[in-house]
Amino acid sequence: MARSGSQSILQDLRFGARILARSPGFSLTAILVLALGIGVNTLAFSLYNLIALQSIPVRDPQSLVKSSAGRQRNIQPGIPWNSIVFYRDNAKTLSAMMATLAVRPRAGS
Repeated sequence: MARSGSQSILQDLRFGARILARSPGFSLTAILVLALGIGVNTLAFSLYNLIALQSIPVRDPQSLVKSSAGRQRNIQPGIPWNSIVFYRDNAKTLSAMMATLAVRPRAGS
């Protein structure tokens, strides 16, 4: 005799509830671990969204230009500070300039 989809789901839910009721310690632990995992995942994405995915608060973010340079074999990519100061002081097409420094952790120190 074939069961309808809703009857099958109800039977599965009743079975799951019986199994969880048999071992309340395991059930509580599993629920807490799932809640903690969901909470940490939500927090991590919220922080990533706030830091990386939000647009920079400038007047016209579409007009931003990223300038970078790499040295031989990309060992230490970047633009020397004196070049940044030169571009800042002499560029006719830029309204402002900003420099950032990426610090990479060193392994084994």
